Amino acid sequence: MPLLYLLYIYLVFLVFFSLGKVAFLVWVGDNYSLGDVWDVVCHGFTMDLSMTSYLIIVPLLLTIVSIWVPRFPLRRVLTPYYAVVAFLITTLWIVDAGLYPFWGFKIDATLFNYIDSPKEALASVSLGFVLLRVLATLIITAGLTFLLSRLTPKRITLSNEVGTKARWKSIRLPYTIGLLLVTAIQPILIRGGLSESTMNVGQAYFSQRQLLNHAAVNPTFSMLYSLGKNEKFDTQYRYLDNKVCTQILEKIYPSESDADPLTDTLLNTQRPNILFIIVEGMGDMFFPENGGPKDVTPNLQEWTRKSAWFSEYNNNSFRTDRGLLTVLSGTLSFPSLSVMKLPLHSQLMPSMARSLQREGYHTTFWYGGDLYFTNMHGYLTSTGFEKTFSKDDFSHAEQKSGGSWGANDSIVLDRVYADLQHQKAPFLTTVLTLSSHEPFEVPYNRLPKEVDNAFAYTDHVLGRFLNRLSQDDIWKSLLVVIVPDHGFRYEGLSEVDERYFRARMLWTGGAIRQPKKIETLMSQSDVAATLLGQMGIAHKDFKWSRNVLSTAYKYPFAYSTFVDGFLFKDSTGVSIYDNLGKKSIVETPSPDDKRLQHGMAILQGSYNWLEELKTERKGE
Repeated sequence: MPLLYLLYIYLVFLVFFSLGKVAFLVWVGDNYSLGDVWDVVCHGFTMDLSMTSYLIIVPLLLTIVSIWVPRFPLRRVLTPYYAVVAFLITTLWIVDAGLYPFWGFKIDATLFNYIDSPKEALASVSLGFVLLRVLATLIITAGLTFLLSRLTPKRITLSNEVGTKARWKSIRLPYTIGLLLVTAIQPILIRGGLSESTMNVGQAYFSQRQLLNHAAVNPTFSMLYSLGKNEKFDTQYRYLDNKVCTQILEKIYPSESDADPLTDTLLNTQRPNILFIIVEGMGDMFFPENGGPKDVTPNLQEWTRKSAWFSEYNNNSFRTDRGLLTVLSGTLSFPSLSVMKLPLHSQLMPSMARSLQREGYHTTFWYGGDLYFTNMHGYLTSTGFEKTFSKDDFSHAEQKSGGSWGANDSIVLDRVYADLQHQKAPFLTTVLTLSSHEPFEVPYNRLPKEVDNAFAYTDHVLGRFLNRLSQDDIWKSLLVVIVPDHGFRYEGLSEVDERYFRARMLWTGGAIRQPKKIETLMSQSDVAATLLGQMGIAHKDFKWSRNVLSTAYKYPFAYSTFVDGFLFKDSTGVSIYDNLGKKSIVETPSPDDKRLQHGMAILQGSYNWLEELKTERKGE
């Protein structure tokens, strides 16, 4: 059957991509096994499938044309397409393998930052190095083009199969419908399926060895994925002279010093087992002390009284992908982008998991939903989480228990409880809840309002989980940290209201000396340095995280971002700035130029820092 050639073309691309991974490992790898090679090929297969689905669309459409246009020169028309595709993908794969030993990251749109300076970009390589790769590119391009061209028929002729020309005309429509259906499937394969997450670089990540993760990534996909994300960050949000900006940041973000004593010691051991529970959307709008409903969070209110709790804690952001980075990596949130979706930036983030791993901690992450959403899996794997669990680790029925997002909080926390009984100490286990996320489908019917009921369900599950855990021997050496990922638009509350960012952080467990209230103003990004500081672990890498229980913390403030704006709060009040309108939209109790300047410096400096990471990546 002449149309079988399309399957052959598909298979050629898939085999080419698989062999490219093997060649990458042979060229840049060391100390890997055949099992590692197999894992690399398998974990990168869905990305290869996505990329192949891109490439096959043109042959598919031209095949449909050839069915209806007699003597259409299919091979002659497709051969130039094959040549261009073969040259581009071969060039990317060879450049990727050639640059990786020098740069240490997978090829992406960052490459274009150095095209205007080819001398500097090629400073580390010899002329022979370049010529050898040019020759290899030409040979492989010619071979791949020849193979694809020979597999393609000169023209599609169905009459030989069906006997007569008239009969051939009668079956053109069924053939066309079939090919159109195949074409319609390609966007689904390109997207990576029908789940909430779309294909991203992090889906290929599977190992604690970054080399193996990078080997599994299709460089053609990596380049295309990053093209729209290669922004010049240091040209955005320009408020101040960079020198003035740096001077302000040096004052309000003090450097870590071993000589800075703690103002308070919350732990009775410096090496507790740690359980982080990051609660979806649980801001202070659900607590009656801040004007919220009385009956939504009775369990968290009760545990607040049993905990060391931070009453002036403020979220940095408005989305989970931002909130996770601020909690786990001590970084700031960004109003115009999600750094988690920039894999070659997010893997350079500092990380509590990585810092604790160096101290011998075993690290695990639990989530009942899709970990590939917003490149979450790639971020977690590359920043120190040894094991990750997501909805794929639950049964089909369990996955459906939480509606469209995945397994509900009760099912997930039951599994976490069982896992904690066998965790090797010391450990860091992190849980991200999801039941208090729309569409609020929960197996619970205590409150009439849908939103209130969903948050009450999460509160109920957390209370039951903590009560159960507190009866176990593991509780004696356990530190449980409960924080939200962000606030919630409760009954009209929006991100341009500072109450949206208000929250609380609870530290409980047997590792806590005693319950107490800490009223120090702080940001979500300060969690990492504060916890590591309590444990006597260095946190110099956490540029944007401050130990709020250190004597170096002399200027308490909170900083948050929303879409194209920021909030800055200190003891004098609150300033909220809208960058689109270029004006303050909130100044409470009165306008304050110092607050605005500090907020502007942080926003500008954070984007400068993102741009600096590109240089750091090249330097590595």
